[in-house]
Amino acid sequence: MARCKKDEGWFDLLFWVFTKFSAWLCIPAAFLAFIAVNVLIQIVASIHPITKGLVQLGPLAGGIFAGLVLLAGQPGV
Repeated sequence: MARCKKDEGWFDLLFWVFTKFSAWLCIPAAFLAFIAVNVLIQIVASIHPITKGLVQLGPLAGGIFAGLVLLAGQPGV
């Protein structure tokens, strides 16, 4: 019996999209991803008082996401 393919998550979809970009286009996309993650975390932290500590994690989370975008854009990965 053949197995059904498990539904791929959002990470797999984003990785597939960024592997289709050329390497030079992933650099501005990584910069925009870094800014977007930082802004999103600041918006969430300003809405909910419990999440005020997330503002300190913004640059780290943005850097990780931007790094993943850059890795996906590398030829031969």
